[in-house]
Amino acid sequence: MLAFQDSPQRNFNISKFCYKVTFYLFIWLIAFTQLSKLMQVNAIVSALLVVLPVLAICVLIPCGLFFLIKSFVMKEPFHRYRILYLIGHLFFLLIMIGMIVAFSSDIARYNIK
Repeated sequence: MLAFQDSPQRNFNISKFCYKVTFYLFIWLIAFTQLSKLMQVNAIVSALLVVLPVLAICVLIPCGLFFLIKSFVMKEPFHRYRILYLIGHLFFLLIMIGMIVAFSSDIARYNIK
């Protein structure tokens, strides 16, 4: 993160970093959930390899969106991919909201008291 301090597009670069990490963690989740069916992995290790990236994604998506909006507000120099990163962050945010809604509806279905 220290390398981002000297850049004139500091907030955009942090947002871009968050987006790239989110994208790679999302690919990791898809690949691991498909490959975990074929591998003999301990259940706790398997759960950790899914839950930790999901938690990281849930933190990185709002942070990346915050820094991208801050980049717009601070009127940093124009970058041609800024709108594409905004669309990408919003896409992952919608996926995250969909996962939260699906998880909460599953919990509500079981009527846990």
